[in-house]
Amino acid sequence: MSQRQFERRYAVLATTCLFAGAAAIVRIGLVAPSQEYRETCKPIHSLGGFVFPVGDKAHLAGRAGVCSVEFFDGGHVSDEALASLLPHLESLSGLRRLQLWDQPISDRSLKGLKRLSQLESLELHGTNCTQEGIEQFRCDMPNCVIVSDFAVAD
Repeated sequence: MSQRQFERRYAVLATTCLFAGAAAIVRIGLVAPSQEYRETCKPIHSLGGFVFPVGDKAHLAGRAGVCSVEFFDGGHVSDEALASLLPHLESLSGLRRLQLWDQPISDRSLKGLKRLSQLESLELHGTNCTQEGIEQFRCDMPNCVIVSDFAVAD
């Protein structure tokens, strides 16, 4: 099912993740995303990414709610693509979690991600980021938990 089909079928997929373990509770909400929010998310969707509201503010999806942006399997997000996405990611004031799996980004992208000061969780698997680059990011963003191929760094 494409992102567009998904959005048509369901107003909002609200995901509540319990970070103390692998359990997750998924529920369907009834709040339709605003037009501005959908416009902000278009570039993310065009690269195969998904934007999900999470946590106790999931009912505010498409407004000021806390959200997660996820890119899985596909390799559409290069350093250049991520640099062009940064203004859109920054405009998601509730962005707390970013997942980049199997994307060809490098340490260069980590430097740009420091602009996302509200980020609480960053997952990097199957990227070209080095352990040194991830350690530097961790030092620069001490409040962000990083899960990567090199283990968890918080």
